Amino acid sequence: MTGATVIVDNLRVVARAGHGGETPIVKDVSFRIEPGEVLALIGESGSGKTTIALSLLGYARHGCRIAGGTIRIGETDVLSLTEAERRQLRGRRVAYIAQSAAASFNPSRTVMDQVVETARIHSLMPREEAERKAVALFRELALPSPDTIGQRYPHQVSGGQLQRLMAAMALMSDPDLVILDEPTTALDVTTQIEVLHAFRRVVREHKTTAVYVTHDLAVVAQMADRILVLRDGAQREIGATPQIIGAPQDEYTRSLIAAATPRARPADTAPKGETPLLEIRQLVAGYGAIGKNGRPAAPVLDDVSLRLSRGQAVGVIGESGSGKTTLARVVAGLVAPAAGQVLFDGRPLPAGGVSMVPPMVASPSARMSTKALRSSVRASALRMRGSSKGGASLLTIRLVLTPVARMVHCACGASRLMFLSSGTVTSVGKVMSNLPLMNDSMRVERSGMMVNSMPSR
Repeated sequence: MTGATVIVDNLRVVARAGHGGETPIVKDVSFRIEPGEVLALIGESGSGKTTIALSLLGYARHGCRIAGGTIRIGETDVLSLTEAERRQLRGRRVAYIAQSAAASFNPSRTVMDQVVETARIHSLMPREEAERKAVALFRELALPSPDTIGQRYPHQVSGGQLQRLMAAMALMSDPDLVILDEPTTALDVTTQIEVLHAFRRVVREHKTTAVYVTHDLAVVAQMADRILVLRDGAQREIGATPQIIGAPQDEYTRSLIAAATPRARPADTAPKGETPLLEIRQLVAGYGAIGKNGRPAAPVLDDVSLRLSRGQAVGVIGESGSGKTTLARVVAGLVAPAAGQVLFDGRPLPAGGVSMVPPMVASPSARMSTKALRSSVRASALRMRGSSKGGASLLTIRLVLTPVARMVHCACGASRLMFLSSGTVTSVGKVMSNLPLMNDSMRVERSGMMVNSMPSR
């Protein structure tokens, strides 16, 4: 497999506006990618990264259209293809690796059935040959038990493994171009490094042309040969990765680099004698039946203690399986402690305490109905918690250019997260437990750069 040269010239994408007109969301963007090269698209949320990536498939989201420019993959003019020809292009010559593998896999089918599906749809090879190729890709992507992992169901593998399985699915057809749309955002740092190394090795060995969509500069440093910086749908700067990171020319690019630099701030201290809003004492929790020793069959948390005063924020960090989500679920009343205490405002938190401690989950795309109006999503949070307050009056997070009457699928990933947060805040929770929501804000230093692209608070 050898990648194709990708040439994008003066690409324009517009979205239907509320007044009946059209608003440009990608403005005359041009770039060229050589075979075997990885181009990173970076910029803040709403800068047009994913819109441009989807355009390479000849696709625009509902309410949007590709209004001008040219896209060539090898000798193919993508925008001149019929819809039937574009369907043949997608998955065959251009593959897409989505941000959320968990939301992309069918839970009722085995991993192998789904990995070989593209090869079968495009009639590229018999089933037996497709399975052999899949196993070879599992091995290249450093997946455990490559001969048998395909027999499992999606819920039986970890997030990092599922993301690599999605990469195997994309590579089954030997595509000319692979689009990676923030595929490691939901992974912890250790797993992210493993997955990135596997992605990069396979891209180099197969000489695949790739576009990597991300906001994470540490990912860019590891994956990309060149970087295209975007803001408000416009191209601000393009160049080799070392130049963009080490000596950016554009003022906005310099601000992005500066935003990735950590800024220490003094910790909030609680007044003496004040009862903490949340206190955890020697917590033991896990899953399964409680044994005679008072411990669960699968212990996760052991002797965990912390205090949280009003207005404070505590970051809980650790690798996959370290107990972060279990701790949040205990605080939210979703998992019962086996031992220890969870005190809320000085009193034991009752079972089902979720009404006082609403959780915000890691993947809004997998939790929010794509057909629902955002106003109804937020209203459901009020109904679940028995509140009659008007959602708009308590909405404390501004969703710029994303009116609440818009469908969920029309929003970018960050807007969905903010909207999910607004539903949590609207429900008047005194403590919010974030189920690995802020992984990207609290990371460690590697490759000479800080990974975090937003402050931890």
